[in-house]
Amino acid sequence: MNIAPPDPAIETLKREVATRLGFMVMEFSRLEMELGLVLHWADEGRNAAEMALRLRRANFNDRLKMLRDQLARDPDSHPDYRAWVAEANQARKLRNRLIHGRWGFHGPEAPAPVSNVRGDPWSDELIEVDTTLPELDAQLAQLKALRRRLAQLRESSPL
Repeated sequence: MNIAPPDPAIETLKREVATRLGFMVMEFSRLEMELGLVLHWADEGRNAAEMALRLRRANFNDRLKMLRDQLARDPDSHPDYRAWVAEANQARKLRNRLIHGRWGFHGPEAPAPVSNVRGDPWSDELIEVDTTLPELDAQLAQLKALRRRLAQLRESSPL
């Protein structure tokens, strides 16, 4: 088998994407923990021990459901949290796509130099999303903004 040496431009692109993905994973991990804090201290921490047990087993989607349930108990309160939940759910979907997809690299000169592919090659459900480094930067910025908004909500409108 004759394997060509790696293209230095593609290797640089891979490092750039990996760096951005690493930052995104860290932001999302912090977001998940911070959502857990919001839930843990809801109702002034009256059910903190029970909530701690529930949070240990909960993934991000479960935590969003817990927050939606908390908000449903008082439908007229906390409208900003409701908007935040919708954005956080979109972030969750993005995270799942980025983490569970395969990566293809077309080269730094391509209009969309990077592809994220979900699904098996033989599947009718194969989805390929082309992206650029600036788009990944914007997604990272959105995750950071989502964390900042949650921190503001925790301060201004505790549950």
